[in-house]
Amino acid sequence: MYEALEDATVTVIPKEQIHHETMAGRSEVARRVRNGKIKVTEARGLEGLLANEKYPFGLYAEVYLDKVFIGRTSTIFKDTPFWGEDWPVAFIPGPGILTFQLFKEVNKGAEVKKELIGQTSVGLFSCTRGKVVEQWYKLSTTKKQKEKELAAEIRIALFHIETIILPTERYTKLSKLLFDDAELSLLTSFGMKNDDISPADRMTMAELLCLLSCSQEKDAQLLSNMLSAEIESTCEETVLFRGNSIGTKALDFHFKLVGRQWLDLLSPLIVTVANGPDLRCELVESKMEPGLDDIEQNYAMLLTFVKRASDLILNDQSVSMCPSTIRIIFYNMRKAAEKQFPSGLAKYTALSGFLFLRFFVPAIMTPKLFQLSDRLYEGNVGRTFVLLASILQKMGNFTTFEEREKHLNKLNPFIDATTPRIKTVLDFFSSTDDPKDAPKSEPNMDIDYFYNLAKFLGYARDLKKSMNLEDQRVSEFYEELEILLKETEEAGANLPEEVLVIPEIIDEPEDAAATHHPRQLLRRKSLGITGKKVAKKAGLELRSSNPASLKSSPNQKKDNRSSPTSARDRRISPDGTPGTKSPVSKSPSESENVVTVIALSEEKDKEKEKEKEKEKEKEKEKERKKGTKKSK
Repeated sequence: MYEALEDATVTVIPKEQIHHETMAGRSEVARRVRNGKIKVTEARGLEGLLANEKYPFGLYAEVYLDKVFIGRTSTIFKDTPFWGEDWPVAFIPGPGILTFQLFKEVNKGAEVKKELIGQTSVGLFSCTRGKVVEQWYKLSTTKKQKEKELAAEIRIALFHIETIILPTERYTKLSKLLFDDAELSLLTSFGMKNDDISPADRMTMAELLCLLSCSQEKDAQLLSNMLSAEIESTCEETVLFRGNSIGTKALDFHFKLVGRQWLDLLSPLIVTVANGPDLRCELVESKMEPGLDDIEQNYAMLLTFVKRASDLILNDQSVSMCPSTIRIIFYNMRKAAEKQFPSGLAKYTALSGFLFLRFFVPAIMTPKLFQLSDRLYEGNVGRTFVLLASILQKMGNFTTFEEREKHLNKLNPFIDATTPRIKTVLDFFSSTDDPKDAPKSEPNMDIDYFYNLAKFLGYARDLKKSMNLEDQRVSEFYEELEILLKETEEAGANLPEEVLVIPEIIDEPEDAAATHHPRQLLRRKSLGITGKKVAKKAGLELRSSNPASLKSSPNQKKDNRSSPTSARDRRISPDGTPGTKSPVSKSPSESENVVTVIALSEEKDKEKEKEKEKEKEKEKEKERKKGTKKSK
């Protein structure tokens, strides 16, 4: 069989191809960036391979990009596994060869044995750019040095895009037009074009607007503008935020961007439920198992979990963790809701719809999607998470269970009793537009402003017909946009196919499976190398990722930001110059955790050459001795 790719090799970018740029995306030359998304959906045709298995087994898949570990699926204990799990891959420097390996995990009592069933490889860039390509791929294995195709197949979906980014100074004028406006009127207008952009593109536009404004510390203002305008344009309170507009998607994304640590408060609950498969909460009689379920005991257990979940969300520690930008957005949303709907619960439901229905509830229903767990849950554990999410959803909507949901009617008194507490928390969150006591909003990823701006231009071009071109700022924006798009096309034709970026890597954890978390993948500037250990084997020279420590070329301007800064402090002002905010110090372990591959060490090359010369001398000496013996 094939060997598992645990000791993965690395793709080295030659020194002469590396150009200097900071983590915020500043660059003095044009560059090409390739990003993608990989999804492992399911596998089939395994029945014959697993028919004679005597022990309990589970199936999972591992994904590698250019022989670098990307992630693994959860383990499914069926011979027809369905995963539906995906991973974003950012700043791909190599040829983009994907390898998918399917493993069988056999539980033999005290011993758990891992066995490779088969694998397949496919080129990411061989798929049509900009389109999702999903199909079945045959798995194969090797026995006695001969490759054999199996009946088993794995279904995979692939997507990749390519973005050309011009030198940063070329975006100066355009950035000023977007951000040198106190009201952010131009940027806000793009966020209100829900009828002029396809539903599939709304999420991308929402993310781009969120990332661009976040990199300039204008995220609270932009999202407040978009959501307040949506409230003002809604005629009926019952349909408020029921659609998937650019504004609602942007706030969803913003919650995940700055509120990830907030969700960690749910970890004790997730662990308790996940590690207690015998803690049953089923209340539907038709779904109960005789001998295992007792309706009164199940109700008591479910109520215990609901109380714990609501307390984790509403206690003082949780309230104190609400990021400052979310509180500012909530303040402006509440003002707009009170003006548009003076009576009723809109001032609360407008906020709770995001806090509960779009943030905490999805995290409890599917913890894996929010990195609160490493697997998807089925059976009794999965059912418990679904019941908890349903109850919290009712609490967030300020409603109770009706007669058709009579199996959960007994929880209505608890929901009613908790409503005042929810309102008190929402009152606090929306009490001021200057929450000095709130923690600063820190994005959980490094934001490349110019990369996101370059992507945004394509979407902005498609919206030109729906924009008010009589407005001077809009007119100037599109004049500059056309110039930049033409330059981008010319730059793309002249750039080499190689992706010229400095790979940034994170130390490999002891458990390689932990690297499949989307948040960690988003933090990587490249997936070409995955850790110090692997890089050391390849003879790479590792240095600090601090931009000031990079050796500049003779023609490159020096970057005076010498100390490590937080993601939010690595801002770029609209004129393309570094921000002037004071750096926020980080712990040594955090600042040293990310390293940058600079080049192949010249000393290593010299040492290798010397070793080769010594080996040649040894061979000559052996030949000379053999010749002497023969002559004797």
